[in-house]
Amino acid sequence: MKKTITKPEIARRIACSIVFVVICGISLFAWQRNARLQTRGDSRKDEAQIAAKEDSPNGPAAVRAAGRGNPFVNFKDGTDLELPSGVAGELSPAALLAAADFDSDGIADLVTADSAGRLQFYKGGDAARRGATAEERLAGERQPFELTNRSFSLKIVPDFLFAGDFDADGRPDILAAAKGTSFLEVMSGDGR
Repeated sequence: MKKTITKPEIARRIACSIVFVVICGISLFAWQRNARLQTRGDSRKDEAQIAAKEDSPNGPAAVRAAGRGNPFVNFKDGTDLELPSGVAGELSPAALLAAADFDSDGIADLVTADSAGRLQFYKGGDAARRGATAEERLAGERQPFELTNRSFSLKIVPDFLFAGDFDADGRPDILAAAKGTSFLEVMSGDGR
């Protein structure tokens, strides 16, 4: 039996299609506009940051971004994380970041991937749990993340790095992918 489509049904389908296309177009326009604003390095951002710092010179800055594409990750008002002796030469600047509670202690940890495909783990410190006082932040006594001696090399140089429970075992895993390939690398987390 052949089902005939009535005129009201055709009109409803056309209206739904038009609404769908309009919503997709608006979303694409908003996404492109947002991406352009994020990648544009205009001096007004720097001026706003300087003005905000002058208004509150003693207040800590949570995030400092000049819009120049600096590839280094800094914490605590531009303070670099400390590295154990002998490690600095082995690490290139982090290119990607992912966060999850990898060691199951209730504090978010970081994993970074560098341009050579090496992963480095940073344990969420006590400062992340209870928050540092203003005096401790200014003195630089506590780090929000501590570098661990856990690092791994990937088989690829990733362009994407994700943290999540990809194998449904209740522990965060790491997924890495590279542009132009159909290869995904998953590292299962052990909760330690």
